[in-house]
Amino acid sequence: MEGLQDRGRSVAILDLQQPPEDQLRADRVLFVECDTADPVAVQRAVAHVRSRVERIDGLATCAGIGGAAARQAIGASQWDRVRAIVNVNLLGSYWLLEACAVAMAESGGGSIVLVGSVLSRKGMAGMSAYSAAKGGVEGLTRSAAVELADRGIRVNCVLPGPILTPMSRTGFEADGLSAEQWIERMAGSVPMNRVGVPEDVAAVVLFLLDEASGYMTGVSLMVDGGANVG
Repeated sequence: MEGLQDRGRSVAILDLQQPPEDQLRADRVLFVECDTADPVAVQRAVAHVRSRVERIDGLATCAGIGGAAARQAIGASQWDRVRAIVNVNLLGSYWLLEACAVAMAESGGGSIVLVGSVLSRKGMAGMSAYSAAKGGVEGLTRSAAVELADRGIRVNCVLPGPILTPMSRTGFEADGLSAEQWIERMAGSVPMNRVGVPEDVAAVVLFLLDEASGYMTGVSLMVDGGANVG
């Protein structure tokens, strides 16, 4: 968010949880409470943003939930969890893209960055539902890039690897690991010998939102310290 503000951009945050007060006190920041898995809520939230800003010319879909839902373990008790994983990680991106693309087309174009995962390319036990949802995000990126190109809208995707975030923390704490233990375990699979931080991903998102990437669309960029090739 800071990088966008440094470029003079206004920022709207759509989330169920209000961000820290210091972020809301910053100039040109608008918070809208929204469940991005609900298409009606997304349409309303985007309409509210449009009423408050001159134009919408960028979108980054960062909402997501993790959690294991292994294929072999799926039964009635797991169905709600699987639906939630797909609704938030895949359909949430779809609803946001759909709503913002309309706004961007009316104002001359823009850039959309969907946040996927390296798990759309690399299997991991217990993550079937999450991997399937993130694989859908990559497919959405490619098709939407073709569909929206003639409206001046670029669509690209970022595929983070092991990143220390509140979501990953929830996962490893549920497995009984400390942050230090998780970092040591994950860094061992990364050629750069460290896990990522949110700023690593944010820098690539900013690049894809910026005109510096103006001839790129339908691309998925891995931000994983080389884990996919190591």
